[in-house]
Amino acid sequence: MSTGSPHHWIDYLMLPQDPTTTPRDTTTNDDAATVSKLHLLITETREVLTSTEFTNVAEISLKSCTVALVEDMERETSLATGMQLAKLIPQIEKTVPEISAVPDKNRFLQLIRDLPQVQLFFTLLYSNMPL
Repeated sequence: MSTGSPHHWIDYLMLPQDPTTTPRDTTTNDDAATVSKLHLLITETREVLTSTEFTNVAEISLKSCTVALVEDMERETSLATGMQLAKLIPQIEKTVPEISAVPDKNRFLQLIRDLPQVQLFFTLLYSNMPL
């Protein structure tokens, strides 16, 4: 893991990037094709996750959800005057069921989905995919 990169978390989610790996000579053609497809998919996924565009979309999405969460908490409590951390945690904990709800009922996912930057990112991403 490289702590110098803002993308070091990707190595936790995916296989570490190793450009020297190739399918073994002892594998069958079907196995080699499967490994090649998997390697290609992992490489493409890594490229998307490390792109500046994805970083920007993730940041915008996180900010919009944070703003919505704070607005909810301001309506329920006097957050504008400040709140102790011990009182803030239960407020955040109350939103966990909503955050983990199915996508159609998840207000935060709907908020992210409706952001123009997110729509543009996925339009461009999927328009460049082979069929």
